[in-house]
Amino acid sequence: MKQARFWSSWENDMVQCELCAHACMIAPGKSGICGVRENRGGILWLPWYGLLIANHRDPVEKKPLYHWYPKSFTWSIASPGCNFRCAFCQNFEISMIQGRRAEPNAPTSSPEEVVEAAVQAGCSSISYTYTEPTVFLEFSLDTAKVAKERGLKNLLITNGFFSPQALDACLPLIDAVNIDLKGDNAFYQKYCGGRLGPVLSSIEFFYKHKIWVEVTTLIIPEETDGIVFEELIKKFGSIAKDIPWHLSRFFPSYRMQKHAITSPESILSLREKARKEGFLYVYTGNMPEEGGEDTICPECGMLLISRHGYSVEIKGLEESICKGCGKKILGCFY
Repeated sequence: MKQARFWSSWENDMVQCELCAHACMIAPGKSGICGVRENRGGILWLPWYGLLIANHRDPVEKKPLYHWYPKSFTWSIASPGCNFRCAFCQNFEISMIQGRRAEPNAPTSSPEEVVEAAVQAGCSSISYTYTEPTVFLEFSLDTAKVAKERGLKNLLITNGFFSPQALDACLPLIDAVNIDLKGDNAFYQKYCGGRLGPVLSSIEFFYKHKIWVEVTTLIIPEETDGIVFEELIKKFGSIAKDIPWHLSRFFPSYRMQKHAITSPESILSLREKARKEGFLYVYTGNMPEEGGEDTICPECGMLLISRHGYSVEIKGLEESICKGCGKKILGCFY
């Protein structure tokens, strides 16, 4: 049990959570949309501070982060809960916890224990991932501070639905982010229980503050592959076109079990469309056989980094410079 940050008191012991863009008003004895921040006697508490349901080593490419120290390993942690309700969630068993509670004596971890595990595993970073790091941001930031002291980097893999206060709190501690850009505003409202605006604001915030950003969009047939994708090209492109963009294949999950799988041809077509609109680094996800995970120089077309799953080989890149034409490739490669 730990008292939350990012909240304010109201009359009749009501509290307003100021962690994410939902800005939940929470009555005594109740929790917010995420299900893990509870009003007890007019104070917002975190009953699950330090409760981890994931704690292991991953390739950084799994996040996915392709321009952030390729071939390195990151220590991935997650706590239960999410502030979205995505109908296609891949991790619904651990993110959709409304009405469920952890065992009262479930073991918890301290930030120091997480960092020590990452160091012992030979990781150069810690990733706050799998569910939604916004809802356990206090633990993430406490861990990130310890990680910085030990020389490790900190990565957020997030839906990007932050409040301005939470974004500011991330600045001194977070080094890189991958943000899910799920669809247009109507898609967010219908399938996620969120809004597009705060997500775009988060992408722009991190980009402008020089924190490394990559973006992932799940391409769902007849949902995000038509006019929705056209809108994303326009709105995302108005922020920047040199942010790596991962277009990921959809496979049926959770409440969309009967939905069609995305065809490889559709992903390749959308990748080409984004490239024609000026996006420099567009990758395909969940289809490694197509070669869409490779990093290609946008100037001369030289193969810079080849990837097949988590097998990575740096070929035409030296100190962030393309060996073919001398173009500087944005990212952190060494």
